[in-house]
Amino acid sequence: MKKRFIDKIITRLGKYFLERNAHANNQDREFVTFDKAKKIGIVYNALKPNEAKTVLAFASKLEKLGKSVNTLGYVNRKVLGGDFTPNYRNDYFCNKDLNKMRLPKEMSVKRFISEPYDY
Repeated sequence: MKKRFIDKIITRLGKYFLERNAHANNQDREFVTFDKAKKIGIVYNALKPNEAKTVLAFASKLEKLGKSVNTLGYVNRKVLGGDFTPNYRNDYFCNKDLNKMRLPKEMSVKRFISEPYDY
């Protein structure tokens, strides 16, 4: 009971800080058609094998169309493990990369968020 109450408070605080950070991250956005889009970012649940395979196959197809694609996969585990090896296009983060309010503290996540993507 007490742990559930604390989890609810942490979740609410996390949402508050996430919204505050989202409002502070004002980037000038311009509408771009898909044909003119050059840079695409994809965030997904990497722990689901079918979803991860679909996302990476889709990213590969986009790259064949001349798009620059970066993916960021969330792994709901304490540590990443050998299955998830980041590279220059595909990055991952896990629970150890989240602070007490369950917000990302890892540099790769911050780098992904700060990139100006067309999509």
